[in-house]
Amino acid sequence: MRWSRHAPIQNDQVEVGTVHNAVCVVITGWLDKLGRFYKEAATVDPATGAVYQTEDLASGLFYRFQPAPGTMPWGFGAYADAEGRLEALYIPGLPNASAAQQGDVFHPIWLEVPDPDGLPLPTLVQTYVDDAGTVVPPTRFYRGEGSWWSDVEDALYFDATGGGSG
Repeated sequence: MRWSRHAPIQNDQVEVGTVHNAVCVVITGWLDKLGRFYKEAATVDPATGAVYQTEDLASGLFYRFQPAPGTMPWGFGAYADAEGRLEALYIPGLPNASAAQQGDVFHPIWLEVPDPDGLPLPTLVQTYVDDAGTVVPPTRFYRGEGSWWSDVEDALYFDATGGGSG
């Protein structure tokens, strides 16, 4: 996982190293609250503590872990047992993000992941509902890859192996 913000690191939870001049952080503990799926990258919103995560599958989802109101996990280990809600991104009218065109404007909605543990049914194939109780499919992304936080725009960016034609 690559994190845009570095918090205090405890030796029994992570391993820090350098690969091709890039700092890498390998998490050695379980972060169950962040969901069980094929994670590729994660980025923390420094203001809220929300963790945004990509999924490295051909029909992967984009996830957000929202810490419970009034809590602000600090450090990797704090997320292991942090209370909160795991969500998947849903973009109405865009079942597959590869169909997006440059300049398109969307109004995304976050759907609660029914079973973040992903057992026995992986998060990718669970049934998702919106706030009205209507079954809706989260938007699919072709092999979610890196993500990063921009302090300039106060925004998250992420990319995928394949996508939009613009």
